[in-house]
Amino acid sequence: MSSEETLSVLALPELAISPQTSTEAAFDLFHDDLRRRALVVADRGAPVGLIERASLIELFAQPYGRALYGRRPVAQIMNSRPLILEENLDIAVAALRLTASSEPELMQSFIITRNGLYHGLGRVRDLLTKLTEMQLRHARHANPLTGLPGNVPLTQHIDARLEAGASIAVAYFDCNDFKPYNDVYGYAAGDRVIREVGQLLEQHVDCGIDFVGHVGGDDFVVVFESPDWERRCSAVLDRFAALAPSYYTQRDLLQGGISSTDRQGQLRFFPLLSIAVGVCRPDPQHCQSHLDVATLAADAKHEAKQHEGNFLFVSRRRRIPEVPPVGEGPLEGMGQQTRP
Repeated sequence: MSSEETLSVLALPELAISPQTSTEAAFDLFHDDLRRRALVVADRGAPVGLIERASLIELFAQPYGRALYGRRPVAQIMNSRPLILEENLDIAVAALRLTASSEPELMQSFIITRNGLYHGLGRVRDLLTKLTEMQLRHARHANPLTGLPGNVPLTQHIDARLEAGASIAVAYFDCNDFKPYNDVYGYAAGDRVIREVGQLLEQHVDCGIDFVGHVGGDDFVVVFESPDWERRCSAVLDRFAALAPSYYTQRDLLQGGISSTDRQGQLRFFPLLSIAVGVCRPDPQHCQSHLDVATLAADAKHEAKQHEGNFLFVSRRRRIPEVPPVGEGPLEGMGQQTRP
């Protein structure tokens, strides 16, 4: 995911105070800066509580409130269970955690950490505004059939992860023999297949760190940062193999496929739908942009499609070679072959 889509862009460098700070001193900090909405309470850098302006003013507005609480440490009056989120968390996931927290309608601020230590203050209003902006931007570039991000957000995401030096695995998913299936069963049936492939991919990724893109037709690209990406790819293929029979009539199932014309107009027999997956792991030190990654991923997909049925091919190439190694063709020695 792009850093523009994480909480890091929302962190405000607000003041943090210690748990021993007096409540009256905290009140004075709010009084001296009318724009300050909350104070973070941190112990040796780790956040332990939050004080909202409105709650402290309400406390002091009570009869004898200042006299009763003014000299007490803020540890006694703070919210000791604030929402605390890491700065690299996806904004959409952060919004889900906000709504799942206790009394989200009363919450105005939350704490953003870096490696567990206080980094900045987040405002709920800013989070929801940013989430809306992201949703509108993604909607403009989303595939209308699946609702998944298309080429523009996908290439932006890859470029951002390369720039960050992230370790990513880019998986290119392509349905084998989709065109003849579409010709025989019609566009409605074909659209169903495409939608369900998109849903399978969404179900088998970590939505917090992985990115699913629909680049057109029956082609999908997943940018994995999950360390178990190979297991996830294999799970998609296993699930699709179980689903594929439901796309056919009993007659076609018995004969193991369909007869249709190929791209040259010749009548041929095509087996049941399957998925070819080509995976590349680009080296961020040598891949300059998404264009390099696209070449590696397309080569890996091409290799995967040379095999029948559901097949996963993992390329060993991590960059575009300037000169092919002596004795090797452009695709020789590219990777390892696995069948789930």
